[in-house]
Amino acid sequence: MLHRTLGLLALTLLVFALPADALDRDRSVAQLYHTAWTARDGAPSQISALTQTTDGYLWIGTARGLYRFDGVRFDSLKPAADNPLPSYNIYALAPTRAGGLWVAFRPSGLGYVSHGQLQTFQGDQIPASIVFTLAEDRDGRIWAGTFDGLAVRQGNRWIDVGPDQGVARARVWSLLATRKGALWAATAAGLYVLPPHADRFVRVDKTVGSVHKMVEAVDGSIWVADEGQTQLHRYDPHTYAATPIADSAIDGTTINDFIFDRDGSLWTTLFRNGIRRIRHPEQLGSGAHAQVDSYTQADGLTSDAVGLLLEDREGNIWVSTLRGLNRFRHSQLVPVKLPPSQQNFTLVADQNDTLWVGGTTSLGVDRVDDRVASGLADASVVPGSPPGLGSVFTGDQVRTGEVWWGGYGGVWRQRADRFEHFPSPPGLTRDWVWEVMSGAGDGQVWVGYGDDGLWRIDRGGAWQRAATPPGMLPRVPSASFTTASGERWFGYTESRASVLAGGVLHRYDVHDGLDVGRIRVIRGQGEPMWIGGERGLSMFLHGRFHTVSIAAAQPLATVCGIVASRSGDLWLSELHGVVRIDAGEVRKLIANPSHPVEVTLFDYLDGLPGAPQMNWCSSSAVQASGGRLWFATDNGLAWTAPDRLRTNPLPPPVYIDQLVADGRPYSPATQITLAPGTENFRVYYTALSLTNPDRVNFRYRLDGLDSEWQNAGTRRDATYTHLGPGHYTFRVIASNDDGVWNTQGATLAFDIRPAFYQTGWFMLLCVAAGVVLLLSLLRLRTDQIRSMLRMQLEARHGERERIARELHDTLLQSVQGLILRVHAATSALPADHAARISMERALDQAEEILVEGRDRLGELRAGAPSHFDLAAALAKLSDEQPSEIEFSMVVEGLVRPLTPEAADEIYLIGREAIANAIRHADASAINCRLSYSAQALELCVEDNGRGIDPAITRQKGRPGHFGLAGMRERAAVLHGQISIDAGETAGTRVTLMVPGTIAYARRKDESSEA
Repeated sequence: MLHRTLGLLALTLLVFALPADALDRDRSVAQLYHTAWTARDGAPSQISALTQTTDGYLWIGTARGLYRFDGVRFDSLKPAADNPLPSYNIYALAPTRAGGLWVAFRPSGLGYVSHGQLQTFQGDQIPASIVFTLAEDRDGRIWAGTFDGLAVRQGNRWIDVGPDQGVARARVWSLLATRKGALWAATAAGLYVLPPHADRFVRVDKTVGSVHKMVEAVDGSIWVADEGQTQLHRYDPHTYAATPIADSAIDGTTINDFIFDRDGSLWTTLFRNGIRRIRHPEQLGSGAHAQVDSYTQADGLTSDAVGLLLEDREGNIWVSTLRGLNRFRHSQLVPVKLPPSQQNFTLVADQNDTLWVGGTTSLGVDRVDDRVASGLADASVVPGSPPGLGSVFTGDQVRTGEVWWGGYGGVWRQRADRFEHFPSPPGLTRDWVWEVMSGAGDGQVWVGYGDDGLWRIDRGGAWQRAATPPGMLPRVPSASFTTASGERWFGYTESRASVLAGGVLHRYDVHDGLDVGRIRVIRGQGEPMWIGGERGLSMFLHGRFHTVSIAAAQPLATVCGIVASRSGDLWLSELHGVVRIDAGEVRKLIANPSHPVEVTLFDYLDGLPGAPQMNWCSSSAVQASGGRLWFATDNGLAWTAPDRLRTNPLPPPVYIDQLVADGRPYSPATQITLAPGTENFRVYYTALSLTNPDRVNFRYRLDGLDSEWQNAGTRRDATYTHLGPGHYTFRVIASNDDGVWNTQGATLAFDIRPAFYQTGWFMLLCVAAGVVLLLSLLRLRTDQIRSMLRMQLEARHGERERIARELHDTLLQSVQGLILRVHAATSALPADHAARISMERALDQAEEILVEGRDRLGELRAGAPSHFDLAAALAKLSDEQPSEIEFSMVVEGLVRPLTPEAADEIYLIGREAIANAIRHADASAINCRLSYSAQALELCVEDNGRGIDPAITRQKGRPGHFGLAGMRERAAVLHGQISIDAGETAGTRVTLMVPGTIAYARRKDESSEA
């Protein structure tokens, strides 16, 4: 927390240390950008104090309370319930370098605001008498001017300052702490100064009256205004010599307040007469005529009853009135008013930095010179100039000094301020000139008369039909332009253009890349050429047109004015405002015509007095010889000086106002822990760039949820829903109107407590319950499978017993009877008869077969015993194999009892595998491995014989043989897996895996639990 606070303080000090531009002295107050706030906008009235704290907030003291303003919202400071205000009536405000604000209440009481929290002082915590004014000196001491004299704050106490310190105990009217560390005090007993590092005051003037304001000028001199006086006094900061300022610019006016802006201009508020600005106050009293601007309620001020003045850290001037608040700021475009009846302007800039303005509804041509551009004079109509002009040709102006205008009734040739009229040719159906353009290059001019086509007028005023070159469209162009090299460009509707160069006409259309619709304006001096139309801007380069695309989401719309400035920037009069493409982007575009250019849009927030003029735009944007760029709008003119464009270098301080969760507000100054189940919350934030708050952009991110910054645009709140419990940090950054970002921004950490069902122990309990349920379901399923398997095995066992009975009662009894009959027949033969000897041998074999059959039937009926030793049973099979085959048995793991059914099936699979190895593998060794684990029982029989044919394993057995198929069927009954593949060295390996839940018999305790 401490690190974050120190970082914010460092950023604030850096921001206030950066230079900010003052308001241009070369324009009038009316040409500055004025914004007014009244009660309808939430602004307070009856303002008595106005200041700005180092964090960037504007503070407004009124008779109705204390307000804080961020450029968008007025917030009334509401004290805590246990800390009531001494009064709602504010007398004075004094900011401190530490970021705090001292407040003097009327009639009594003091307060101190820090981080938006107000602490009040009363009784013995304040000076003994009413405080009228407060100030902080360079050493950080807080001084109070009271009804009984001066007081200074030491620690938590106020100490009276009086004769022992060289100052009389008298009412203090005003205080001023200078930049060099002096403290000036205007009292009823005179004017006093406490020099830097001194312990005593010096009285510099005892004749002053009730001085309500002292101001330090740019040069360090102190200017003093007496209440009720109509004259200012200037004091030398070193000798303290006083000089009265006598000048007609201020004499006879009652000054309520005054300040010097950082550029040196003097601003004054007048009693019921608005405000006045003296551009060069150093001229006051010198005999020179000081340039004075005034601004009243008639011009847009909230009231002529003006109170206080303030210059903020960005150079804006704030003015309070009886009914609200006003701000004057710099704008990149400077408006110039023309008579309101004039519209549809046509502009011509001559070589003397003068602008000539014609219009379809004007009473004549207006001359706009530097004084008009600077707001020192109004535009005036040139005597004898024609009204109702709508087109102009200036291509030969440099060479001939002539300008040709077109309108109703013909054309006019202008030379200096004289206009010569040439009536239209007789017999025209429509007497309106749409376009005036260069003719054949011999000084003749072509004039377009709507449906009557092109006419030619020579320098003597003779008319005749224009002899256009072959292939030229037989209609009046919608735009034309002549380059310095003599190329004549003609633009038409439907994206068509023609170029006449060296007597050769070249025609272009959409097949050549030209796709801007109706062409409105053509400008350039060779390649590239720029063509503006209804659907944007096109660049002609290397014999082809390229539509200019921009990086912004919104493409260029109608372009009806183009100026290439001397610095290489390209300026457009476009549907949405004035567009600037800087020289670097122009170079990139020329190198790569598909490059999306970055543009800057200037609109009404930049001083544009109206929408760009879309009709009658043959010349709606021009560059004067002095470098000014002029643009025509539907509400007058605007100019800008490209070499004097200003950039706001101050990154805006960013603050979080509050968090509102489920309708309950939380202060960011407290540790925020939200209740369980909080569903919706909104964070309100702000950034303090008071110059153009409507252009302040924000980005925010919620750590713990957002992986990237969210672009909020100009929105000053962020909403989140359905957040789970946990720790979150909200971060917000902002940029000013010129895109300078404060990347440190502001943060707000908070926690959402979990509901009981969102806690870790509840989750663990749920997991444990789930595990128990899963195990129960698993056991239930295992029991079901075991029961099904037992039933299947019992059914098979019963079937085997039936088969055994059938074989015993039929086949074996029949064989037994057959043996007896053969034995009887054999006994009838002589003992040494050869047939008897053969028959007795056959009878012996039959007896062996009968015994083996009975044994097999016994095995078929009985199956495996209850305490069956599977390893021993398999090992015993080695007694039946030839002695030359080596047999081994390995048992791994803890031997577990098997279910009879499983033991029987596993034994039969093992016996079949061993028998196959003996009969078919031609093996010399058979290795048998039996592995017991908790999960499964594994049986592996491997020999080193010649192996098994892969085709037999793919076919799952040899046709007509059922050994392998039987093994697979028995494994399937056990829900086991059997594989038959090649051994590690040679031969065949049979591996059987049976799940432990199927193979192993359950213990008695498990059975009882189940």
